[in-house]
Amino acid sequence: MELDAIQIAVGNGRYHGGGIVVHEAAAIDGRLLHLYALAPQSVGALLAKLPWLLRSRPGITSGVETLTGTAFDVTTSERLSVNTDGEVTTYTPVKFSVSPEAVEVYAPA
Repeated sequence: MELDAIQIAVGNGRYHGGGIVVHEAAAIDGRLLHLYALAPQSVGALLAKLPWLLRSRPGITSGVETLTGTAFDVTTSERLSVNTDGEVTTYTPVKFSVSPEAVEVYAPA
């Protein structure tokens, strides 16, 4: 899929960026990635989408593309930084993929 976007978010958990919803069905153990892309649009149109971004209301608004899958390859016309948990960790092109059960977690009973 080719699209113009001013922001792309990919996650396997429900939230990113301090409370913005990636996808309402996202679950950290769901074995799926969710992506949303914001199309270029006016500031007013972006502000109108703020409730959707914060609560992920059902019914995708115009100017927002959402995808679900186990891997995404993101390429850009120019090299752009990729922010991972608040830090720039790499640059485009980049591949995001799910690695089920890649991390074991031990917690007290």
